[in-house]
Amino acid sequence: MIKIGITGVICGGKSSAAVFFQKAGVRMIDADLIARELVSPESALLQKIIEVFGVQYLNSDGSLNRAALAELIFADTESRKKLEAILHPKIMEVWEEHVRQCYIDKVEFTGMVIPLLFEIGAKSKFDVVICVACSDAVRIERAALRGWSADHLKLRDQSQIPIRYKIENSDFVIWNDGSIETLENQVNIVLMSISKYKCFFNKSES
Repeated sequence: MIKIGITGVICGGKSSAAVFFQKAGVRMIDADLIARELVSPESALLQKIIEVFGVQYLNSDGSLNRAALAELIFADTESRKKLEAILHPKIMEVWEEHVRQCYIDKVEFTGMVIPLLFEIGAKSKFDVVICVACSDAVRIERAALRGWSADHLKLRDQSQIPIRYKIENSDFVIWNDGSIETLENQVNIVLMSISKYKCFFNKSES
Protein backbone atom coordinates (compact mmCIF):
# COMPACT_ATOMS: atom_id res chain seq x y z
CA MET A 1 0.00 0.00 0.00
CA ILE A 2 1.20 3.49 -0.85
CA LYS A 3 0.63 6.22 1.76
CA ILE A 4 0.31 9.70 0.25
CA GLY A 5 0.68 12.97 2.13
CA ILE A 6 -0.83 16.07 0.52
CA THR A 7 0.49 19.40 1.77
CA GLY A 8 1.16 22.79 0.27
CA VAL A 9 0.50 26.47 0.47
CA ILE A 10 -2.49 28.07 2.22
CA CYS A 11 -5.33 28.56 -0.27
CA GLY A 12 -3.44 26.45 -2.79
CA GLY A 13 -6.23 23.94 -3.29
CA LYS A 14 -5.16 20.94 -1.21
CA SER A 15 -8.70 19.90 -0.40
CA SER A 16 -9.79 20.26 -4.01
CA ALA A 17 -6.92 18.05 -5.12
CA ALA A 18 -7.87 15.52 -2.44
CA VAL A 19 -11.37 15.25 -3.92
CA PHE A 20 -9.87 14.16 -7.22
CA PHE A 21 -7.48 11.72 -5.55
CA GLN A 22 -10.49 10.23 -3.79
CA LYS A 23 -12.38 10.08 -7.09
CA ALA A 24 -9.40 8.24 -8.63
CA GLY A 25 -9.49 5.57 -5.94
CA VAL A 26 -7.29 6.89 -3.13
CA ARG A 27 -8.85 6.46 0.32
CA MET A 28 -8.42 9.96 1.76
CA ILE A 29 -8.73 11.61 5.15
CA ASP A 30 -8.17 15.27 6.09
CA ALA A 31 -6.20 16.49 9.11
CA ASP A 32 -8.35 19.61 9.46
CA LEU A 33 -11.56 17.56 9.52
CA ILE A 34 -10.03 15.18 12.06
CA ALA A 35 -9.12 18.18 14.22
CA ARG A 36 -12.71 19.42 14.09
CA GLU A 37 -13.98 16.02 15.24
CA LEU A 38 -11.41 15.80 18.01
CA VAL A 39 -12.52 19.13 19.51
CA SER A 40 -16.26 18.48 19.36
CA PRO A 41 -18.27 19.83 22.33
CA GLU A 42 -17.49 18.06 25.63
CA SER A 43 -14.59 16.13 24.11
CA ALA A 44 -11.49 15.58 26.24
CA LEU A 45 -9.33 17.47 23.78
CA LEU A 46 -11.63 20.50 23.81
CA GLN A 47 -11.49 20.52 27.60
CA LYS A 48 -7.70 20.47 27.42
CA ILE A 49 -7.69 23.41 25.00
CA ILE A 50 -9.98 25.42 27.27
CA GLU A 51 -7.79 24.63 30.26
CA VAL A 52 -4.79 26.03 28.39
CA PHE A 53 -6.38 29.00 26.60
CA GLY A 54 -9.43 29.91 28.69
CA VAL A 55 -13.23 29.72 28.55
CA GLN A 56 -13.36 32.81 26.34
CA TYR A 57 -12.66 30.47 23.42
CA LEU A 58 -15.92 28.60 23.94
CA ASN A 59 -19.11 29.52 22.08
CA SER A 60 -22.38 29.69 23.98
CA ASP A 61 -23.34 26.22 22.68
CA GLY A 62 -20.18 24.66 24.12
CA SER A 63 -18.32 24.43 20.80
CA LEU A 64 -14.86 25.81 20.16
CA ASN A 65 -14.73 29.37 18.88
CA ARG A 66 -12.32 28.52 16.08
CA ALA A 67 -12.22 32.04 14.64
CA ALA A 68 -11.22 33.61 17.94
CA LEU A 69 -8.60 30.95 18.63
CA ALA A 70 -7.23 31.36 15.10
CA GLU A 71 -6.77 35.09 15.70
CA LEU A 72 -4.70 34.27 18.78
CA ILE A 73 -2.51 31.50 17.41
CA PHE A 74 -1.63 33.24 14.16
CA ALA A 75 -0.59 36.34 16.10
CA ASP A 76 1.32 34.53 18.84
CA THR A 77 3.89 31.82 18.08
CA GLU A 78 3.95 30.33 21.59
CA SER A 79 0.17 29.96 21.65
CA ARG A 80 0.28 28.26 18.25
CA LYS A 81 2.91 25.81 19.47
CA LYS A 82 0.82 24.99 22.54
CA LEU A 83 -2.21 24.24 20.38
CA GLU A 84 -0.19 22.13 17.95
CA ALA A 85 1.26 20.13 20.85
CA ILE A 86 -2.29 19.29 21.94
CA LEU A 87 -3.75 18.51 18.53
CA HIS A 88 -1.12 17.00 16.27
CA PRO A 89 -0.21 13.86 18.24
CA LYS A 90 -3.90 12.93 18.35
CA ILE A 91 -4.35 13.69 14.64
CA MET A 92 -1.46 11.38 13.80
CA GLU A 93 -2.96 8.66 16.01
CA VAL A 94 -6.10 8.83 13.87
CA TRP A 95 -3.93 8.57 10.74
CA GLU A 96 -2.18 5.47 12.07
CA GLU A 97 -5.52 3.84 12.83
CA HIS A 98 -6.72 4.76 9.34
CA VAL A 99 -3.62 3.13 7.85
CA ARG A 100 -4.16 -0.04 9.87
CA GLN A 101 -7.71 -0.30 8.57
CA CYS A 102 -6.52 0.28 5.01
CA TYR A 103 -4.11 -2.62 5.35
CA ILE A 104 -6.95 -4.82 6.58
CA ASP A 105 -9.10 -3.71 3.64
CA LYS A 106 -6.20 -4.26 1.22
CA VAL A 107 -6.39 -0.68 -0.05
CA GLU A 108 -3.85 0.13 -2.77
CA PHE A 109 -3.52 3.86 -2.10
CA THR A 110 -4.41 5.92 0.94
CA GLY A 111 -3.74 9.56 1.67
CA MET A 112 -4.05 12.43 4.09
CA VAL A 113 -4.39 16.17 3.55
CA ILE A 114 -2.00 17.54 6.15
CA PRO A 115 -1.10 21.24 5.78
CA LEU A 116 1.64 21.10 8.44
CA LEU A 117 3.24 17.88 7.23
CA PHE A 118 6.76 19.36 7.17
CA GLU A 119 6.23 21.60 10.19
CA ILE A 120 5.49 18.68 12.52
CA GLY A 121 8.11 16.38 11.01
CA ALA A 122 5.61 13.90 9.60
CA LYS A 123 7.26 13.26 6.23
CA SER A 124 8.44 9.80 7.32
CA LYS A 125 4.81 8.77 7.85
CA PHE A 126 4.24 8.84 4.09
CA ASP A 127 5.65 7.05 1.07
CA VAL A 128 4.89 9.95 -1.26
CA VAL A 129 4.57 13.67 -0.48
CA ILE A 130 2.68 15.92 -2.88
CA CYS A 131 2.78 19.71 -2.64
CA VAL A 132 -0.17 21.70 -4.00
CA ALA A 133 0.76 25.31 -4.76
CA CYS A 134 -0.25 28.30 -6.86
CA SER A 135 0.68 31.92 -7.48
CA ASP A 136 0.24 34.56 -4.78
CA ALA A 137 -2.26 36.45 -6.93
CA VAL A 138 -4.55 33.42 -7.12
CA ARG A 139 -4.11 32.73 -3.42
CA ILE A 140 -5.16 36.28 -2.54
CA GLU A 141 -8.30 35.87 -4.66
CA ARG A 142 -9.15 32.60 -2.93
CA ALA A 143 -8.43 34.07 0.50
CA ALA A 144 -10.87 36.91 -0.22
CA LEU A 145 -13.59 34.32 -0.88
CA ARG A 146 -13.00 33.07 2.67
CA GLY A 147 -13.28 36.60 4.00
CA TRP A 148 -9.55 36.96 4.61
CA SER A 149 -7.55 40.06 3.75
CA ALA A 150 -4.14 39.86 2.07
CA ASP A 151 -2.60 40.86 5.41
CA HIS A 152 -4.39 38.06 7.22
CA LEU A 153 -3.20 35.57 4.61
CA LYS A 154 0.36 36.83 5.10
CA LEU A 155 -0.01 36.35 8.86
CA ARG A 156 -1.07 32.74 8.33
CA ASP A 157 1.81 32.22 5.89
CA GLN A 158 4.25 33.25 8.60
CA SER A 159 3.12 30.31 10.72
CA GLN A 160 4.28 27.82 8.10
CA ILE A 161 7.52 26.75 6.45
CA PRO A 162 8.11 28.70 3.20
CA ILE A 163 6.52 27.11 0.16
CA ARG A 164 9.87 26.88 -1.62
CA TYR A 165 11.06 24.39 1.01
CA LYS A 166 7.87 22.34 0.63
CA ILE A 167 8.21 22.26 -3.14
CA GLU A 168 11.86 21.24 -3.01
CA ASN A 169 11.20 18.48 -0.46
CA SER A 170 8.12 16.95 -2.06
CA ASP A 171 8.03 14.07 -4.54
CA PHE A 172 5.49 15.81 -6.79
CA VAL A 173 4.20 19.36 -7.18
CA ILE A 174 0.73 20.19 -8.46
CA TRP A 175 0.47 23.79 -9.68
CA ASN A 176 -3.11 24.89 -9.16
CA ASP A 177 -3.45 28.22 -10.97
CA GLY A 178 -5.74 26.94 -13.71
CA SER A 179 -9.16 25.39 -14.10
CA ILE A 180 -10.65 22.61 -12.03
CA GLU A 181 -10.25 20.35 -15.07
CA THR A 182 -6.52 21.13 -15.18
CA LEU A 183 -6.26 20.26 -11.50
CA GLU A 184 -7.98 16.94 -12.04
CA ASN A 185 -5.69 16.13 -14.98
CA GLN A 186 -2.62 16.82 -12.85
CA VAL A 187 -3.94 14.62 -10.06
CA ASN A 188 -4.49 11.76 -12.50
CA ILE A 189 -1.02 12.16 -14.01
CA VAL A 190 0.60 12.14 -10.58
CA LEU A 191 -1.35 9.09 -9.47
CA MET A 192 -0.45 7.24 -12.68
CA SER A 193 3.22 8.05 -12.08
CA ILE A 194 3.04 6.76 -8.51
CA SER A 195 1.32 3.61 -9.68
CA LYS A 196 3.82 3.02 -12.48
CA TYR A 197 6.85 3.44 -10.22
CA LYS A 198 5.28 2.01 -7.08
CA CYS A 199 8.36 -0.05 -6.21
CA PHE A 200 10.39 3.15 -5.75
CA PHE A 201 7.86 4.78 -3.43
CA ASN A 202 6.69 1.93 -1.24
CA LYS A 203 9.06 2.52 1.66
CA SER A 204 7.04 0.51 4.17
CA GLU A 205 7.25 -2.69 2.14
CA SER A 206 10.70 -2.33 0.57
